[in-house]
Amino acid sequence: MFDIRLFRNQSGRNSKTPNIHSSLARHSCRGFEFHTRKLDDSQRSAVRETHDRRRAASFYSSFVIRHSSFWISIVCLLSSLQASPRSRRQTVTDSPLIVPSFSKVNLALSILGRRTDGFHEIRTVFQSIDLCDELEFLPSSTLEFFCEDLPDVPSRENLVWKAASALAQVVPEDRGAKITLRKRIPPGSGLGGGSGNAAATLFGLCRFWNLSMSQQQLHSLAAQLGSDVPFFLYGGTALGIGRGDEIYPLPELPSANLVVVVPSVHISTAEAYRAVSLGLTSPRPAHKIQRFCGQLRKGTSCLTEIFNDFETSILPAYPAIREARDFLIDLGATAALLSGSGSSVFGFFRDEESALAASRAAGRGTWRVFPAKTLSSAEYFQQMSG
Repeated sequence: MFDIRLFRNQSGRNSKTPNIHSSLARHSCRGFEFHTRKLDDSQRSAVRETHDRRRAASFYSSFVIRHSSFWISIVCLLSSLQASPRSRRQTVTDSPLIVPSFSKVNLALSILGRRTDGFHEIRTVFQSIDLCDELEFLPSSTLEFFCEDLPDVPSRENLVWKAASALAQVVPEDRGAKITLRKRIPPGSGLGGGSGNAAATLFGLCRFWNLSMSQQQLHSLAAQLGSDVPFFLYGGTALGIGRGDEIYPLPELPSANLVVVVPSVHISTAEAYRAVSLGLTSPRPAHKIQRFCGQLRKGTSCLTEIFNDFETSILPAYPAIREARDFLIDLGATAALLSGSGSSVFGFFRDEESALAASRAAGRGTWRVFPAKTLSSAEYFQQMSG
């Protein structure tokens, strides 16, 4: 599991992580110009990316220490996913296992530019919400997968199958399971449904097969499956850097009510990034996302500051999405925003009654509408572990 020695006090003393990042950042700042003088443009861009990522890691690692209780709660809650010595005598759990697979919204998203590896460098604040799919695990001699609500998607292309296959490859002996996915989260909506399915599969099979996997092992598997998958190993409020796969805990939001609207528009992530005109990663620091992280300490009042760089290109190109966002504001949302690269939008409301009233009013035509609540990391793991 997690090495609690790295996060054992709130002050940061005896903690290795920020000292390492800080020293790297200081060295990078002093030596960047000197070491790049004789490099060509592509080499200089690669070094600059490393320099910027080290600076970002130095800043955000302070959140890990400042909010070490986040990690302690994960250590305690994930321990329930580990099999007891007695239960490890069994290879597979005999009874069915039901695991929820939650979704997310992006409270803030900055796109810094294209990286030399072809991906985009981003900074984003993830927030888990209680809109969820469901995974069922049943005993089987082989690995099987069924999805009841996505008949047009080949099973072998689904992230549930890919996650199960990846985990099975690192298990020392052959194990099987019959996995059934029941979808509620609309695919291609920017809510992380597929990524959440992949993470829930890893968690579910660890319990079902009575495996003892470290956080580092799970994170490595998750990052191979997709950029958003690692976040769903943590839940709550967290910041992603790099491709979004490097996760840092942030101050938890108090429980908040929201309404998610999904217009009948599909936007691929690749299309969304192509619509954003950016060059190679800029050396400028991501001040906007840093300010938002600082605002999180104010609780739900920070929600008026939510932002998403994708809106500048997505909203003009897709009037139906703009209409849905504006409709939520007209219904009384304190703030409304595009989630991820779309097509869903969400709005925060003062209380549950207001959110339910808005969801009823928005339930028209071809829109899919979901009232929801935010989940803290503790709530996330309590529900994941049953």
